[in-house]
Amino acid sequence: MYQVTLNPKAVFMLGMLIFVSVYASWIDRLERKIYGVKPGVYIEEQKVGGFLPEELEVVLDELVIRYREMPRNPYLDRETGEIIPEKYGVEVDVPATYRAVFNAPAHARVRVITKQVPPLHTARELEEVNRQIGYFHTWFYGSGQRYENITLALLSINNQIVWPGETFSFNEVVGPRTPERGYRMAPVIGGDGLGFGGGVCQVSTTLYNAVLDAGLEVVERHPHSSRVPYVAPGKDATVVFDALDFRFRNNTDYPVIIKAGMSRGKISVQIIGK
Repeated sequence: MYQVTLNPKAVFMLGMLIFVSVYASWIDRLERKIYGVKPGVYIEEQKVGGFLPEELEVVLDELVIRYREMPRNPYLDRETGEIIPEKYGVEVDVPATYRAVFNAPAHARVRVITKQVPPLHTARELEEVNRQIGYFHTWFYGSGQRYENITLALLSINNQIVWPGETFSFNEVVGPRTPERGYRMAPVIGGDGLGFGGGVCQVSTTLYNAVLDAGLEVVERHPHSSRVPYVAPGKDATVVFDALDFRFRNNTDYPVIIKAGMSRGKISVQIIGK
């Protein structure tokens, strides 16, 4: 018969491990009872009964992301120019929701408390913008493909709002001049023959001169490598997507609106302000 010999040190260590484990579990239950959310409480569909403050904060962080709706400034319908009103955003009121959960009785269901987030600007600001402060026009020349490219670019900048302090980027607004976006091959100034979007620089040039007339701050502008036929020397503004941009800043204290179009060969850009 084998005789089992117990190592007193090993027995002691095992006993200590069991004691520490039981003690830690007891302390955890005690903390949750004293400092935690009451048993059986839910926030929406999430069970949070017994949660400690730091555990509830993790749940609230997830709810903040789920419920967030960003506010939207008013804008103009690209075709009609109609003012589309601003939209308030939504966000979780974290302190109020936190208090509601911790004050809830056992087995209660708590709803997330939200609050509205106002947009930066309102439709009323746009209603006060009704005076032409800048204008320029150039005359169309060239092929049907060039006409189509110019028309697309004009549609892109028409009825664009530039808020006070905001910088307008021609390339950002008009976007890449690619066949997938409807742009055609047409002659380009200073290039070798044809290029997609040929003619778009006449739009950026017309806009540039209207901006100058309005007294707005030009941030970036590049001349062509050779003279263009539709504007006086030194008054052109070439653009190349992802390379050369035309940008201006609204240095007034009110929004300005770009009105752009073409009629009977006249390419016109208006800057509307107060």
